[in-house]
Amino acid sequence: MKYVNFQFNTKAAINRDLNVELINEGTGKVVKQVKPFLDGSLRVRDLDPGRWRIKVRHPNLIHTIIDRPFRVLPDRPTYVPIHVPTDIFTDTQIRDTPEADLGPERGRLDELEGEARSQANKIPGQPVFAGDWNSLAGTVADVAKSTADLSQKVSPIGHDHPELVEKLDELQANLERFFDVFGKTVVQLQRQMQQLALDAQTQRALDQIPEVEPAVREKVRKTLENLGGVANSRPDLYTRELKRAGEKLHADLVASADDEVMAKAEFAEALQVVHEMRTLVPATDYKRELETHKRIDQVKSMSNLAMMFANRK
Repeated sequence: MKYVNFQFNTKAAINRDLNVELINEGTGKVVKQVKPFLDGSLRVRDLDPGRWRIKVRHPNLIHTIIDRPFRVLPDRPTYVPIHVPTDIFTDTQIRDTPEADLGPERGRLDELEGEARSQANKIPGQPVFAGDWNSLAGTVADVAKSTADLSQKVSPIGHDHPELVEKLDELQANLERFFDVFGKTVVQLQRQMQQLALDAQTQRALDQIPEVEPAVREKVRKTLENLGGVANSRPDLYTRELKRAGEKLHADLVASADDEVMAKAEFAEALQVVHEMRTLVPATDYKRELETHKRIDQVKSMSNLAMMFANRK
């Protein structure tokens, strides 16, 4: 019986939550939904020879981790290594700081105790010789030194905890990565809604023009198509194209309408929206891009969602 061997490079703590879908590219249907073993191995039987696609998801991540094609060989077992970027699962344990070895200091203090007690058998009136005094003074000095060593081993200077600092740095990086992915998802959703609403609004504006030329509608369609082509680009690239789209749409609408058409509410609002687009400043990150979308939406009489549904009626 033919079978396919998959091998994931991730650890057991990650493998236990992975969800794997195997899709026949010929039909587009999900044929199997399976989970790998803790060691990352996965053997699947009864897959027809040909082109397949594997999708891997994890419940803690928004996007699909792996989405790639593979081919099932007709005459021998198929081996498919799956390399998952391990940095998206960074969650190491807090580094274990080994306990300080206090044995030498404790042993030394035990010896000093004996030396001190040897000087404790004096009787009243007995003279204190220089040797005894020096021995006692040396014992006190050694006790002080051993105590200082103990204080540095048990509680380091400044009470530093490098293992906690490392963990906090890791948590900060994980949070920054999460917010980056989350922000990107929100922005992409906003882009899609804005493009659909812009298409609806420009078409309604063109409907206000008596006998509008098909070439004008084609130019508007082409401009919106170009904007949709960069929907998955970085904020600076997308907002730059959004600005260009605003310039083109504004020029096309103004050139196609007379004063009577421009005075109509729907046409005037569309003209105001594209004017806001053409005067925007390209954004450098997702936060600034969301602020740009918000400024454009403020000049509309209804939300993007309402505008999309209104256009379908």
